[in-house]
Amino acid sequence: MDCVEGDTEDGIKAQTEHSYRQTWINHGSGQLGALRIAELLTSQANAHIQSVAATAPTTAGYLRIILRGMYGLAARFDVIDRNPITETRTAKVKRKAAACGDRG
Repeated sequence: MDCVEGDTEDGIKAQTEHSYRQTWINHGSGQLGALRIAELLTSQANAHIQSVAATAPTTAGYLRIILRGMYGLAARFDVIDRNPITETRTAKVKRKAAACGDRG
């Protein structure tokens, strides 16, 4: 696949790549980066993603995408048997209920 102007070789926009890198630097590298691939349990990954989601749901979503990609690659190369991130919960954005009013 040819890259479109502004896309990375993976086909994502440069801005998205920057967001992913910043997310990993701020919320992944220091917290999870010292672990070996096989050391991260699903429960640990889920707890970390949910702790990030408590204050930054969009960032937690990015972190889950990053981890899913990393562990997917490890599974494809038989470093691990399965991707533990696929069993984590997606960070949910809590939305306020819409105000009810007359539509008059």
